Amino acid sequence: MHEPLILLGKLAGLIPELAGARLERKLSSGPLSVKWLLASDAGQWVLRQDKPVAARLNLGRHHEGEVLAALAASGWCSDALWSDVETGVLVVPFVPGRVWTHEDMQQPGQLRRLAELLCHLHSSAVQVASFELADRVTSYAQYLGTPAAAQCAENICYLYNETVASELAVVCHNDPVAGNVIDDGELRLIDFEFAAAGDPLFDIAAVIEHHRLPPPMVEVFTKEYRLAGGNCDSRRLEQWRIIYGHTVSLWNEIVAAC
Repeated sequence: MHEPLILLGKLAGLIPELAGARLERKLSSGPLSVKWLLASDAGQWVLRQDKPVAARLNLGRHHEGEVLAALAASGWCSDALWSDVETGVLVVPFVPGRVWTHEDMQQPGQLRRLAELLCHLHSSAVQVASFELADRVTSYAQYLGTPAAAQCAENICYLYNETVASELAVVCHNDPVAGNVIDDGELRLIDFEFAAAGDPLFDIAAVIEHHRLPPPMVEVFTKEYRLAGGNCDSRRLEQWRIIYGHTVSLWNEIVAAC
């Protein structure tokens, strides 16, 4: 607790909205960063502080501020209150509401709502930088430094370049799993740290694979996405599902190594 309090004291001296801010509780602690809930007279905020491994994985934090600003201008999220790429510190407004769980992702009605939300995001006119999948997975493999990781990254790049790559590039969340969905009667996405322009079917594949949707739920989800206006080519989606599985395998190795 001591370190975040020191950081909060420094930020409070630089950001008027954080004057007198309190450290309420830890929201999460993952392999890349730790997140804290802050409260001040001006509102509630999320303080994200990167761990050292984040810089070594080439996460593209220098693009994140631009992406957040573009999404905020279109109403998809709030702009960052503070961003310091060098120290890996980000402060954003807290989004109240119920955080979805794995059980939400198993309910047809909830999947319909999420499909509509993702299609709305994918059809927006937000202009952001591209998601460089090859660079990302290559950084993961280099960090792990094992032949198996290098082979996994090579497989991903092959599938992407030879099978999946297309000219279709729209703004994607790239991590639309249950923990990044907030429900207060209206669905909202949070944690746009991986958001970028890319193939929208990566988002669809992420939901299916991360939550191990059974075939009937996959049918509900993809059908609703098509009804909302999304293009859901079955062959391309299947390839993205394979790529997502390989990428998660790399990621799980990183988590185990941290």
